[in-house]
Amino acid sequence: MDSTTLISTRTATELTTSEAAFAGGFLGTMLIAVLIFTVLVIIGEWKIFEKAGEKGWKSLIPIYGQYILFKIAGIKNWFWALFCVTIVGSIMMSVNQLPVDFNAAQDVINAQLNAINWSDYAVYLLGATATGIASFAAMIALSINLAKAFGKGLSYILGLIFIPEIVLMVLGFGKAKYDKKVQKD
Repeated sequence: MDSTTLISTRTATELTTSEAAFAGGFLGTMLIAVLIFTVLVIIGEWKIFEKAGEKGWKSLIPIYGQYILFKIAGIKNWFWALFCVTIVGSIMMSVNQLPVDFNAAQDVINAQLNAINWSDYAVYLLGATATGIASFAAMIALSINLAKAFGKGLSYILGLIFIPEIVLMVLGFGKAKYDKKVQKD
C-alpha cells in the first residue's frame, strides 16, 4: 500500500462480522428513530389542523394540506402566489438546464463550468432565484402568522423558520389554542 494513502479502501465485503453487525444495528436504529420522528410530526400537524377546526386528514394531502395550513395562518393568498411562482420558476428552469455531469471527475466538472456561457442560462438562474425567494418569503409569512394564530411570539416564529417539524409538534401536542379570528375565508 502506498505510504500517502491515509484512508482504508476496504469494501463492504471485507468487513468483519462484528463491524457488519454494528453497521446494520446503527442503520436500523437510525431508520426506526426517523420513522418515529416522522409519525410524531404527522400526528402533530394533524392535531394543529384539528385545533383550527379543520379535519386532520387534510394535513396528509401534499398540496391541499399546505393550502389549508396557509388558510389556518390566515394567508391563503400567499399560498397561491408561491404556487404560481414555483410553477413558473420550474418551467423556466426546465427550459435551460445546466449541462453539467456531476458524476464526472472534479477536473471534468471544473472544465465544464468554465466552458459554460452563463448568459445562456439567465432564464434558468432567474427561475431558480424567483422560486427560492418566493419560497423563503412564504415560509417567513407562514411562520409569523401561524405563531400569532396560536398566540405565540418570536421564539415560536424563529422555531417555525429553523426547526419547523419540532415546533409544529409542540403546537400540535401542546396546550396552545387557535384563534379562529385569524382564519379568513
